[in-house]
Amino acid sequence: MQQNQGFDVRILRLGFVYGDKDPHIAEIIPYIKKLNMHSGSRMHMVHHLDVAQALILLLTTEGLDGEIFNVADDAPITLYELADSVGKAADAFDEIEGPLKDPFHGVQDISKLRRKSGFRPLVPSYYVARDLDIL
Repeated sequence: MQQNQGFDVRILRLGFVYGDKDPHIAEIIPYIKKLNMHSGSRMHMVHHLDVAQALILLLTTEGLDGEIFNVADDAPITLYELADSVGKAADAFDEIEGPLKDPFHGVQDISKLRRKSGFRPLVPSYYVARDLDIL
């Protein structure tokens, strides 16, 4: 439909966006507890530097009209690891958890973005961001 109107549209589905001194990593922990999420559930994240990179690549690459792209880093993190990174793992989860029902829930496939735009995360994981002190 957008082609009939002369629009060039690209849709981005972002992982959990984080970046320099952003407090919402710690702020999400109470929601994890409230929603009774499993500690082994994984979540794909993306540093704001890579959101910017993806936007630039997708805006400057021809022939992508109407395409949908996932934007995330290379390594989804478990919710336990995320909570532990801000010292809240003990508070975020029930003491007794059942088995993880879907180990791939929260994981995004970025292969299309890589293939069609050449995207490679500048910050390939949350741990790299931590080590570079760009959380």
